[in-house]
Amino acid sequence: MKTLNKFLITTGIVLGSFLFPQNCAKDIVVSPPSSLRGVYEGTYTRVKGYSSGSGQITDDEYIEWTFTDYKFYCDAIKENLKPRFACDCFGNYNTESGIALTHVEIKPQVCDPEDSPKGNFSLSRFESEEGKDSLVLEQLDVSKDIKKIIMLVKEP
Repeated sequence: MKTLNKFLITTGIVLGSFLFPQNCAKDIVVSPPSSLRGVYEGTYTRVKGYSSGSGQITDDEYIEWTFTDYKFYCDAIKENLKPRFACDCFGNYNTESGIALTHVEIKPQVCDPEDSPKGNFSLSRFESEEGKDSLVLEQLDVSKDIKKIIMLVKEP
């Protein structure tokens, strides 16, 4: 009887070890942590009339930008008497092709929601002269003749 019990237990363990991996989900993909994680400071520049050259109107706003794992938070810092064009906003991002800012939410305030950073931007990464990680995000909206440039330096 003991031999039969040992045989049944051993057989159960062997069969279970073959069947268990078959029942595990294979479609669950865990994304690795973002390499952009961190707090940045910089400027958000909007150039209207970009293609005309001489008729350009340029506006700058100082911003604080935070990247977490595939979420971003942008806070515009008002430093002059001019109306704000940049809005405080947050949303998702991915870096599959440049950087795509999606599901952008605007915080309630007086600003121009159309000029909030959203959509696809080119992404350049480099090290500043001070040795800090730096990013440049650029987007050209041909239909509105506007170029958006976000220049960020990572804070320690």
